[in-house]
Amino acid sequence: MQQALLDHLRIITEEEQQILDGVAEVDKDLYTSGKDFTVDSSKMLNEGKLIAVRTHTRFVHFPAHRHNFIEVLYVCQGQLTNIICGKEVVIPIRIDVTSSKITVTVSDWDEAKVQIPVIGK
Repeated sequence: MQQALLDHLRIITEEEQQILDGVAEVDKDLYTSGKDFTVDSSKMLNEGKLIAVRTHTRFVHFPAHRHNFIEVLYVCQGQLTNIICGKEVVIPIRIDVTSSKITVTVSDWDEAKVQIPVIGK
């Protein structure tokens, strides 16, 4: 992968900066409107869009959650550990597809790891 692209993907987002400044957990309001933690496509996709590409939030444990969309994960560098339906799954540099019918917990984040969820309805 080109270094310029990796450098772009490593840019710290506003949410990540808040985490680095001491916010200890994910702001669920950025991802869902409901009581259960189902990441909502309406929070992740611009209006009228059917697909989005973004980096995944780093530097914090991302709690167990579901999606109301299909998420394709591409790990650009390193690996990460997901807990999928209670089973620990280490994702190296490869593609992983999760559906709206499973619960996922993301752990094992650091600055060197870059994950790109591709979100689609």
